[in-house]
Amino acid sequence: MGWSWPAGESASERGLITRTRTGVPVWSPGAGYAPPLFTSSPQELSHLWALGAAGAVGFVGNESAAVVRLRAGRRLDGPALVADGYHACTDGLVSLGVMVSALLVALRAELADPLIGLAITWVILRITWHSWQTEQGDR
Repeated sequence: MGWSWPAGESASERGLITRTRTGVPVWSPGAGYAPPLFTSSPQELSHLWALGAAGAVGFVGNESAAVVRLRAGRRLDGPALVADGYHACTDGLVSLGVMVSALLVALRAELADPLIGLAITWVILRITWHSWQTEQGDR
């Protein structure tokens, strides 16, 4: 797939737009397919403490990146940077979901894992829509 880029658009803006238009819509249906599959044939999860710790590190790192990108994007009036900030914020929420899922599975609420997976899919689709709207508003 190819698009023509407006004059003056930076490489980072093109990269963000390409990810938004191609990558996210391609992968998010898979994220929506997996939770029902795991609900019908559950898998035993191990090393939940490591999963929770990785979620915590991801949450802190992504939320920090989101704050920096959103501030810079608004200050520089850069819609691609703002959209990337929202993307980082969403990644932080996904990491938070991983932490909550690990905790609930450790407490024997196994059904929580696929349900949280579906919620994460919804968040991914929502941020895709929001990023697309941000990019469209710049034209």
